[in-house]
Amino acid sequence: MEHTDPPIRVRNYRESDETAWVRTRVLAFLDTSYRDDVQMYRERYENPSVRLVAEETSSRQLVGLMDIEYENKPGEVCNFTGERGGIIWHLAVLPEYRNVGIAQKLWEEALVQLERAGIHRLQVWTQDDEPANHWYVARGFELKHSYLNVFARGFIDKGPLNELLVGADKTWEFGHIRNLNFEADSSQRERLEALSYRIHEVRGYELGLKKVLPSS
Repeated sequence: MEHTDPPIRVRNYRESDETAWVRTRVLAFLDTSYRDDVQMYRERYENPSVRLVAEETSSRQLVGLMDIEYENKPGEVCNFTGERGGIIWHLAVLPEYRNVGIAQKLWEEALVQLERAGIHRLQVWTQDDEPANHWYVARGFELKHSYLNVFARGFIDKGPLNELLVGADKTWEFGHIRNLNFEADSSQRERLEALSYRIHEVRGYELGLKKVLPSS
């Protein structure tokens, strides 16, 4: 029997989607470096946003999502300077629905709405999951900056970890750190790898939308 991809509809997020949105985000992140970035709510943005979901039409199950917050004035949202821009905060597709073009459908609808809003550039911050990095690079995003996301544990009163905490507010009563998570410069990777049980490179990308907007 010939395999056919499930019919997918991309639409704007509705407040009634919140529970399904949270579930979709959690399940989509479980096999990525963001597996511990679990949240039980959907955040609200201070600025305008494009909020999209991908829905399987037969079951009405949410299978993907995309959130982009954008600026009224340059500098309100973006880390890098330039024209009015936006940041992709969330892009996720359930594992069993990947590689059938759902992220691309979300992207195409987002471009239409961003053009309508007069947004000229987009940023995204992601970690070193190669499928995600490949997806952004394939769409023209260029690497602008990177740093390390470091996870360590140990005792604050002995060993190399104590050196890392010089100047920090050491308020632990029992001395043992269950999970210390901090950011560091990429130049410190070799030194920090010996002290951490998990380390990721965080990469910041940017794309000028004039290259890809539908009317360009």
